[in-house]
Amino acid sequence: MIDQCFVPLEVSRTEYQERLRGMWLAENVANWTGLLTEFQRKQAPFFRDEDWGTNQGRVLDEGSSRGRIELNFLDPWGADDDTDIEFMYMRAMTEAGTTHLTPSDIRDTWQRHIQPHIYVWVSNAQARDLFDQNPVVLPPSTGFIAANDQAWMIDAQLTTELFGALSPGRPAHALLLADLPMRTTASGHALHAAQFYVALHSLAPVVRPDLPPSAQIECMVLGARELIPSTSKARDVIDFVLEAHHQQPDDWEASRDAIARRYQSEDEASGFTYLEWYESSVNLAGGLLALLYGEGDLVRTIQIGALSGWDSDNGTATMGGLLGLMHGERWVRDEIMRSAPQTMSSDYRIARTRVNFDPESMTFTEIANELLPLVEDAVMETGGSVSDGWLRNARVTPMELDVAANPHVVWLERGLLAHLRTQGAAVSITSTGTLSGAPLDFLRDPPDLDASGRDRDLQLRNEAELRARMATPHHVVVQASEEASVTLMWATPQRLEGVRLIEGPLPMHLVRIETHNAEGWQAAQTTPFIDNVGRAFEVHDLMLDAVVTADGLRIFVMPDEAGASFTAIDGLLSLGALP
Repeated sequence: MIDQCFVPLEVSRTEYQERLRGMWLAENVANWTGLLTEFQRKQAPFFRDEDWGTNQGRVLDEGSSRGRIELNFLDPWGADDDTDIEFMYMRAMTEAGTTHLTPSDIRDTWQRHIQPHIYVWVSNAQARDLFDQNPVVLPPSTGFIAANDQAWMIDAQLTTELFGALSPGRPAHALLLADLPMRTTASGHALHAAQFYVALHSLAPVVRPDLPPSAQIECMVLGARELIPSTSKARDVIDFVLEAHHQQPDDWEASRDAIARRYQSEDEASGFTYLEWYESSVNLAGGLLALLYGEGDLVRTIQIGALSGWDSDNGTATMGGLLGLMHGERWVRDEIMRSAPQTMSSDYRIARTRVNFDPESMTFTEIANELLPLVEDAVMETGGSVSDGWLRNARVTPMELDVAANPHVVWLERGLLAHLRTQGAAVSITSTGTLSGAPLDFLRDPPDLDASGRDRDLQLRNEAELRARMATPHHVVVQASEEASVTLMWATPQRLEGVRLIEGPLPMHLVRIETHNAEGWQAAQTTPFIDNVGRAFEVHDLMLDAVVTADGLRIFVMPDEAGASFTAIDGLLSLGALP
């Protein structure tokens, strides 16, 4: 079915500008409507259709609603965390002259435009604090659970969808552009949820226009789903909501209640762990629920999203923006006017939440005009053309959606590459030095490598505690006065192409790496270990000069006075092309 869902990209610059304006307008209407019910229903009993139009919403200082659950309008639209960080990334790309942001680009734009603990929460707040730490933590490490214990929350899902719109019809390329921004705040299944949203936005401009709206929605969902690992909790959520919609297509409330049972009230029986009302999983489910049951109707999608529960503004904003990108600003205004005749503002005030922007407000037209050159760069980068006022690119193929066949996105979609734990290998750890810090299980089975959401129970802090102190890093510290080693052995020999080391908060001074086979321990020749002084939680992929068959790794380090710390040590399996 997926192969028949999409057409080649062929859209005029004028039309795509209108689509970008539609995305921003619809996202703001949906965002500010969802804010009326945000965290008002964190568990059953939830809102239902009969609650639309009642005075049970939050009484916001801004907007037309004043607590009534209905479409909510502002003039100008105020920035919120669903739109402002994407605006920051737009400006960072414009200033850098490229769609490929570096870790330093991201740090610099966050430090310049986000005031610590002002309109920034949860994983975003942790990342903002990590940028100010000494040693500094940079993406992707700011999204590791070891450094940021909120990295399974919703944050990346509401800050990176824009990158899909930048690469229309090329989801793999969109994920490449979004990779570091997503990993700034997310790991594991939360990262996959953000990837799903980015892929949806990339597919929206090329879904077949002759299909019924409900079929268009299902095509995009099934296409984006193919990019998510089958072992991920995010994939389980997507499949569960799809099946619920198929089983009871006329009862979104029953499906929402089933979601709450599987991932919240009966989570342990289902094999999962519910974390918080702002976690990734239930909110991915709520957003997808609104998209599927809304069946392409913008107002109905916003209604269901706002009534769905939990962090209800986030998925609602995402799906509203997605429909706006599909159809454009004129369509958005017509759809809204049919339900709530209203003169809708075209102005967006970034200064409500973020600082150091000049001007402090922009129109949607100005935003679209700034985005369009970035879109054109991405189209040309993926083999398309920009000429005669048109954007053109080849048809999306199954190959584009097939992770296994696309070496450029293997590591994006499978977490931190292929690793020994996923092969079911038994791993033992020994050391010549003194090991301290977190339990050894974190070195043996680091959560950063786990996408399932099944086997970790994080002790989350409340917001006050979040503001008060940093996350407790999960790492192992090797302490010794001389050269020390950490050894990993597994039962079955593996073909190794390299070694992945993830540092902890203390510097790691690598001396050498050895591999083990029937002939004993042998020194391994790898690409150089580059010690970035002043950085923590760095990832080092050290590729071997030649593929070896080994049943063990030994890492030798020279600790300083504070020790040397590890978050993970692993072997990279020989699976073909690696980045």
